[in-house]
Amino acid sequence: MYGNRLFVTGSRLPTRFTAFYWNSVSVFPSVQRPSNDFLPCWQNTPLPARLIAVLNRLHAHYKYLEKQIAEVEKELQQQLQEDDLGQRLMAVPGVGPITASLLSAELGDGKQYGCGRDFAASVGLVPRQYSTGGRATLFGISKRGDKNLRRLLVQCARSYMQRLDKQKGMLADWVRAMLSRRHSNVVACALANKLARTVWALAARHTEYRSAQVSMAA
Repeated sequence: MYGNRLFVTGSRLPTRFTAFYWNSVSVFPSVQRPSNDFLPCWQNTPLPARLIAVLNRLHAHYKYLEKQIAEVEKELQQQLQEDDLGQRLMAVPGVGPITASLLSAELGDGKQYGCGRDFAASVGLVPRQYSTGGRATLFGISKRGDKNLRRLLVQCARSYMQRLDKQKGMLADWVRAMLSRRHSNVVACALANKLARTVWALAARHTEYRSAQVSMAA
């Protein structure tokens, strides 16, 4: 959990820092524009000394987070090398070290869930359903259960979709077909649902990931 929060904070800080700096640039037009590599470019500028001190503290905090993230990534890699399930989960499309380690800790042997849909439901990735008069109506995902795990699975889905032009196979074809008729947010949640079912199958059945394992039913 600490590692995940560290990654979230570290990813947000450069954006906030750049916005803060650009606001300073708008007030002091002669100040150098921020560089893409996030290097301190405000030294020897006409910015007030107090503002420069604030920018220096923000930059130092960013470098600290960078170092912490690198250390956490190294620890995660070492942990996953000793975790059989974590290694198998890393083969699932879009799943990285953070998600794999969290899924491995959450699932265990997967026996606490009766099927893949039960696990997907536990993280709120199944549609809400309203039935009346023998007719069932499906809405958006329920968003119940583990919010953090749901967010990570959706991020895995989005990561896969961002590189869709380089993906091949039945899963990639299914995602392309879905994108042709549904909004990308809907497709991301549907793909996250499939990934949740897939990782449960790997845990409960002690199998290796194969692309054919992912059901192509919409």
